[in-house]
Amino acid sequence: MNYLKKNSRTKVSLDEVEYKIADEKIDLNGHIDKTFLKKEIGRCLKNIKLKYQEPLILFYFEQKSYEEISDILRIPTSTVGTLISRGKKIIKEKLEKEKI
Repeated sequence: MNYLKKNSRTKVSLDEVEYKIADEKIDLNGHIDKTFLKKEIGRCLKNIKLKYQEPLILFYFEQKSYEEISDILRIPTSTVGTLISRGKKIIKEKLEKEKI
């Protein structure tokens, strides 16, 4: 009996509990824009050269470090940074070109 008294849960009526909305500022437009942008980036990523595509996928999607990418692709670490930078530039140019 003592065990049950100590470990019994307190019962609360649902009428006594105040409910709060978790997030009143849900931005559906921003969420839709981000989803659209991710799809567009993914589409552009498929249309660039493989030498730029691989480092970008490894870095942004698989969250690998430059050193890990360097080991995987068997290229110098400095080249990894250059390829990622150029790949981002190519994708940005394609996205801007399509919006015009």
